[in-house]
Amino acid sequence: MAGSTKNSLQLSVRTQLVDLQPGDKFPPLNVYVFSSEGTLLASAPAGEKETLLNLEAPASVARLRVVAGPRVDDRQAELGDLLRRGAQEQFLRVDPGSLRHELPFVIYPDIWRCWLRSACIVRGNLYKRVLIGGIYENYPVCDATVEVYEVDPLWIILPKLPDLIIDRLRDIILRPIPFPIPEPIPGPDPAPFARAAMVPVQRQLRTPPTPTSDAAQALAALPQATALRYSAQVASRQQFQQSLLDHAELIRPLLCLYYPRFVTMQRVATAKTDDRGHFQTLFFNGCNNPDQPDLYFKAKQKLFGWLDVYIYAPTPIACHTWWDYHCGTEVNLYTSSPWAHTCAPCPPVIGPPGKNRWVAFLAVGVHGLNNIHGTAQDLVGSVTADNLGLTQDGRPWGGMLLPRLEFSNALEAAGVVYYRMSWRQGS
Repeated sequence: MAGSTKNSLQLSVRTQLVDLQPGDKFPPLNVYVFSSEGTLLASAPAGEKETLLNLEAPASVARLRVVAGPRVDDRQAELGDLLRRGAQEQFLRVDPGSLRHELPFVIYPDIWRCWLRSACIVRGNLYKRVLIGGIYENYPVCDATVEVYEVDPLWIILPKLPDLIIDRLRDIILRPIPFPIPEPIPGPDPAPFARAAMVPVQRQLRTPPTPTSDAAQALAALPQATALRYSAQVASRQQFQQSLLDHAELIRPLLCLYYPRFVTMQRVATAKTDDRGHFQTLFFNGCNNPDQPDLYFKAKQKLFGWLDVYIYAPTPIACHTWWDYHCGTEVNLYTSSPWAHTCAPCPPVIGPPGKNRWVAFLAVGVHGLNNIHGTAQDLVGSVTADNLGLTQDGRPWGGMLLPRLEFSNALEAAGVVYYRMSWRQGS
């Protein structure tokens, strides 16, 4: 707090939890004091009677935000996250001559019980695909910081859209043909030396958006969405927005294709990856949030030991969002950043029981047997004498046979450092 004096400002906070029965354990909750800009100034565990917080007294009028909410680590105490979980907030005006203030908090059971519920566990793995011997292997990205963001649901995004965008969505639904976003009105003719620099930009503006698989399916399904098409033609804006919410599975890919910049998000949790690239964290979705969480992920690592570099942050956000994420399920993130540092993958446990010295053949070649007539279980019904041994697209199968071997660690400990392979024609 700027312009402080040597005097101390004392806040006395009394927290009353309604319907807390005598003998029940007081739930873990804290009292937080934030500045008007959301900076944490002080925090203390809330007691059953009174909680005292001492702050540096201001030299001028200051406005504080006092919050009573669930107990979290001070390093993770963010005002937005606490309010999302239903924490109670009061605004306090502090004059320079007033050094003591008392604030009562009356918290009802639907609120304080919600603080202990609505936890959403987020689990996943961060990999980097590395080409080894003609085959891509998933190498874990270790010691990375994964940031979890909650993407605002459609019922928050749609009311923020301008009327022009809503009208364009009507046109897209009635005439589902991909088209580029219109170019701006041209200005004065540029100078000759600037024309060469503008050519790549103009080509990019004229390039129509490339539909993703989800967007292509949504565009193909629009002619069958009769209720949505009727609403786009005759309904008011509010009715049309409700119809868009009822067809969220069709609208989300369209936002990705045409208007991804209107999709907003906020960070809700962070996690560290271990040596296997695995991460796990949790955030509280709030009891009053009816939406299934929609999550977006970023990941960063330390470069040169001090510089944070993002190694995974795909864009547009709307095209890489895990919509309707089910809490507790694993997500697999794949980075292609050259700055991503990987660890050695965990070797598979393939040795025979009771044996610690072994050599295992994992595969021969890089073409999967599930794509060859005669070896693929899915193609059993279509195998004939003419296509036996051919690939699924009818071509003869052949190529260099690269063996993929796995060796027991006990072989090297026993002094085995070389190996030799031989082959013979089968009968």
